[in-house]
Amino acid sequence: MRGTVLLELHALADARHARHFLCADDLAHEQDGWRANTAVRSVQKGLIRQELGTRGIGFLEVWGSVAKRVEQVRAAL
Repeated sequence: MRGTVLLELHALADARHARHFLCADDLAHEQDGWRANTAVRSVQKGLIRQELGTRGIGFLEVWGSVAKRVEQVRAAL
């Protein structure tokens, strides 16, 4: 199945939501056995940002501690 995307994922990507939030990569990287390294994390975030732009989807990027991010999301909502 490598190189293909499930139809359900396409549907989710095409769905329009009231708000979109993108988490900054400013938190310390913690390896838990599943996460990629810090460099890959930054590349992935860039790809997500590019995809949102390509699709014309506006978003709010949230920064700082988890508590600060929650504050930013609450304020936006």
